Amino acid sequence: MIEPRDDHPHARGSEPAWSESTYFNFHAPSSGLAGFSRVGFRPNEGTADATLFLFLPGGGAVAVLEKQDRKDIPEEVRVGGIRHERREELARWGVRCDGKGLGVAHAGDVDVGKAPRMGTVVEVEADLEFTACMPPFGTSGRRVRSAAAAASAAAVAAGHFEQACRVRGEVWIGDTTFVVDGLGLRDRSWGPRDWSAPWGWRWFSIPFGEDLAIGVHSVIFPGREVQAGWVWRDGRTIKMTDFTLETEYADRVHRSLTIDATDEDGQRYAIAGEVGPVIPLQIGSTRVNEGLTRFRMGDREATGIAEYLDNT
Repeated sequence: MIEPRDDHPHARGSEPAWSESTYFNFHAPSSGLAGFSRVGFRPNEGTADATLFLFLPGGGAVAVLEKQDRKDIPEEVRVGGIRHERREELARWGVRCDGKGLGVAHAGDVDVGKAPRMGTVVEVEADLEFTACMPPFGTSGRRVRSAAAAASAAAVAAGHFEQACRVRGEVWIGDTTFVVDGLGLRDRSWGPRDWSAPWGWRWFSIPFGEDLAIGVHSVIFPGREVQAGWVWRDGRTIKMTDFTLETEYADRVHRSLTIDATDEDGQRYAIAGEVGPVIPLQIGSTRVNEGLTRFRMGDREATGIAEYLDNT
């Protein structure tokens, strides 16, 4: 069970890759701007990093990257000019940025983790507020879990929760102002985070509306797959029991997908996704492709994130 204390730093473990992170994503239908931001602390490695990636209308992108040497996990979730502000536990957060970003004409040219970096340096400011549409769904890591889930937690995260959100605010890129009034998701994770441990994972953020949102993910290890997910509908958060995924690729990048999921009430969800611009990230030998994706389910549409991580 997720409690208000889980919206604060957790006691760190002894694992070298122990991490505590916060993550937010959003899409603004009126302006076409979308983005995601993550702040992560890895105290046993002595590092902290923060990112803000923005998908621009027309297919371009901007990346703001911050990094510091530090061995603590502070109450203030801030690295450089990027900060995630806790305004009300499990209910409201702010995402703010005041820094310099690298702008590229095509999202696939972001080229994070490689040198030289090509693009145009731009001033970036952001002031966004995320208000939860639903209670947190996830695990605190304080309860006994299945052997498969425990093995996944030992490599990916001991504790993790998500919430669909309403997002409002503004983003300034150079001389251009983007008004944000849309939907998104917030995520908090803590525990060992070894990016290279799984063969891969597939993670989906699908906010159809304040009344309906879906989140499913799959972590793939040699010989097993660990799935989890939820749906927010009819004023209830319902656990997903399983889902199947089919993906079409081009040059190792996901371009379209279908999800067939079932919740604990036996209701099925047939979702089709068309992937637009993709921001490629490189973490050591790990590839993470972040795809801005249009999802359709019946007469409902959503714009969210389809994240594909691969170590093969």
